[in-house]
Amino acid sequence: MTSSLYVMYANAFVQHKADMLPIDQYELQNSEYKRAKMHYVRGRNYAMEVFEQRYPGFSKNILSTDEQLIAHAVSKVQVADVDAAYWLGASWLGAWSVDPLDPFLLPTVSGAVALLEKAALLDPSYNEGAIWDILTSFYAGAPSDFGGSMERALEVHQLALTASKGLTPGPYVTYAKSICITLQDYDGFDAALEKALSINPDDNPSTRLATIISQEKARFLQNNRENYFIFW
Repeated sequence: MTSSLYVMYANAFVQHKADMLPIDQYELQNSEYKRAKMHYVRGRNYAMEVFEQRYPGFSKNILSTDEQLIAHAVSKVQVADVDAAYWLGASWLGAWSVDPLDPFLLPTVSGAVALLEKAALLDPSYNEGAIWDILTSFYAGAPSDFGGSMERALEVHQLALTASKGLTPGPYVTYAKSICITLQDYDGFDAALEKALSINPDDNPSTRLATIISQEKARFLQNNRENYFIFW
């Protein structure tokens, strides 16, 4: 729970706000990204401790750059661990997303991805596809040398849509931001954001805040589309 609170605060109230700052406020934006990273890392540390208590030696193995040690750590994860695995992976990749050149985080992201892939395999519908959505962002945005793959991004995006039944805006916003901008697919970008904005937040009270935040992101992307596409 403590980990999840750090992650949600970092994402919804720090990084999200910083993402929407104008370019002339770069210094403030960078400062806020550092603050978000601090909260993400704290969240990661709390979630990591959960696994360390359940499986002694887990932290050392999952933080390794050795694929066999990472696989050994991930092999211990069970269905009962999925919730903790989600918050560990989300905090880990959240910290990396705001500081992708961090020399300590970058070499370890493969452990976070392997953990999330295992969690998604154990519970494909977890939180309406939230794990698949995080993986979409990672695979679409990471360099290929560190595990990025547009092909895999498209695959896990479809899995996110299946798990959410198309009723949450998050996967549409992720698709527009992470995939369509990279591929310079303007039509797909616009269509995805329209789908995100067509969802009524009141239809699902349990996800109302998340829906509102995702739709704020969608409107921001729409209003700033000229910054993301080259028009000839």
